[in-house]
Amino acid sequence: MILPVFKSPRTSLAMLPAVRINAKGREVIYLAKGQSARLVCPYELEAHDDGPDSLDIEWTRMNSDPTSLDNVILSYHDHKVIYPGEHYVQQRGSFGARETAQRVSGFHVAKESSVRHPLGPVAECCSGLQQRINFAIPDPSQYDASINLQDVQISDSATYECKVKKTTLASRKVTIMVLERPSVPKCSITGKVSLGHEVTLCCAADAGNSPLAYQWSRVAGHLHGNTISAFATKGVHPGDIVIKNLSREHVGLYQCSVANKVGYSQCVLEISLADDSNQLVVVIGAVLGSLLFLILLLCLTMWIIYCVRRRKFKEEVNQIRVDSAPPRGRGGRKSNQRPNQNTQRGKYYLPKEQEEVEML
Repeated sequence: MILPVFKSPRTSLAMLPAVRINAKGREVIYLAKGQSARLVCPYELEAHDDGPDSLDIEWTRMNSDPTSLDNVILSYHDHKVIYPGEHYVQQRGSFGARETAQRVSGFHVAKESSVRHPLGPVAECCSGLQQRINFAIPDPSQYDASINLQDVQISDSATYECKVKKTTLASRKVTIMVLERPSVPKCSITGKVSLGHEVTLCCAADAGNSPLAYQWSRVAGHLHGNTISAFATKGVHPGDIVIKNLSREHVGLYQCSVANKVGYSQCVLEISLADDSNQLVVVIGAVLGSLLFLILLLCLTMWIIYCVRRRKFKEEVNQIRVDSAPPRGRGGRKSNQRPNQNTQRGKYYLPKEQEEVEML
């Protein structure tokens, strides 16, 4: 026969945890650079241990090396909110054991204190963080030890631990990952934008933490609503897509989105083809212009040839006149008789009367 075992009320109360944190376990939060965040740490106190007396709250930034010391960034003790001026450090797991904790003059080094930790100065892991952190409510003894973190920076990426101690100790860890949003990407088209040709739609962001995910979508055009994968393939670079045989169905607006865990950016480009009638007008105009130019060039050539031949003809006529000029009279006197300028093949003939006189 098994006899029932009765526990005294004192024994039952001692076995109950005095502090409980009403939040899920370890949490990972992704934040964009410059954002603000709240690290929640609500807690409850048992009725037999309620009240702000002997309540200690501490937020620490955990060191990535388990053997190294954690940095206290904000605490509450003896009804005071404490911002450590010198980074207060303690051995991991020593919270709540006053006789073993390595600390200076009480629970924390207050902001106005200039006493250094016995182990020496602490590395500047939390530079500027204490100026951007505060409790979510003015009095954290009102069952909320949550903190607000303003204007987060890449260097704030770490695991933070909330510790609430009364008779017992409860803790919660929150990991913050601060990333940079993707910058506005640049959209461009490479290749000849003409019917039947291959073109590549390019999209690239200059800044942003990896991994970056690129996605193209059709926002306007004949195939609006259809997926890009139906007529395009991936290019060499992550943000490139290739359209093999460009047609009029591909004309429209395309949008590229690049995203990571904390944000996204977009750019838009347009594929357009010239109208056939406009192309025909351009071709006809080019042909007519070429023909007109050729005609003008031919006329200019013929005019130059005509001018050269005319000049040459005048020179030949002047030469003939010089060769056919009459001889001067004897004694230097000019003959009063006007010669008969009958010429034949460059010869000069005298009149018959003058020829008979010369024979006598």
